[in-house]
Amino acid sequence: MSSTLLYQAFGSRDYRVVRTTREGKVITLHVEQDSKHYRCSACQSDNVIRRGSVERTIRTVPLGTSPV
Repeated sequence: MSSTLLYQAFGSRDYRVVRTTREGKVITLHVEQDSKHYRCSACQSDNVIRRGSVERTIRTVPLGTSPV
């Protein structure tokens, strides 16, 4: 799935699709934020040093009959 389809289907910008997996009827999109859009969560500054990451699971609307 391309990042363009990700934006068109879910309206999420500044993310790119790393991989897509499917387990049964559930589609899992693995995405990450583009590095040029990193911001400090407190002050919104773009002068940040990335130190690790956090994996999150977000449920969203289905694509056709498949949960995402």
